[in-house]
Amino acid sequence: MMQKTWNLLVSVLLLAAVTCSVVQAEVSKKKELITQSEAGWQITNTTVVKASQAVTFRQGVIVDDYIVSGDAAALSTATPIQKGKVRFTVNLFSPIRDMPGQRAGLWYLQGTWTITADDAKPELLKIRHNPYVIEGDIKAELANNPVDQPSAELAAKVYILNSMAAGRWTNGYGTYAGNGSFEGSITLNIDSHPDLTQPNEAKK
Repeated sequence: MMQKTWNLLVSVLLLAAVTCSVVQAEVSKKKELITQSEAGWQITNTTVVKASQAVTFRQGVIVDDYIVSGDAAALSTATPIQKGKVRFTVNLFSPIRDMPGQRAGLWYLQGTWTITADDAKPELLKIRHNPYVIEGDIKAELANNPVDQPSAELAAKVYILNSMAAGRWTNGYGTYAGNGSFEGSITLNIDSHPDLTQPNEAKK
């Protein structure tokens, strides 16, 4: 009886070891398929799509839903979306007194940016995630309000999360460098993941 129990235990342990090895091999294989690269676009010909006036309230000054659009041209052939339209939608806040993580008199920019390929197929743009659109976030701490001083220098951090760029799930981070008119450049370090399946869930 003891011998049978021991044999069964050994078999279970061997099976667990084999399963663990297979799982580790699959994880390693997927990690090898993740590719790292650089991407970037030059942003030109921007125009204000939606102007927004600064509003003062007891905590500070806010500019809500300021929208700018323009042209985006890839800085290299390896960049997903070679030519497209860029759109920035941002909010700005300047506190009248120091607050946690914010200093009085500075401007805090937060919003989103999107690049849509010029050759995007209209029917595919209805899909929530598709290879014709890259979107992400933009954040900055500024000395000036770019709405009032569009020619002033503007430097910001940019991110992308779960974009289906070039048919692969892509995440990344980098910088925007330019002026308050949002003419300048976006440069990113991106990770492209091995899942090549494009979701077909339509936007609601």
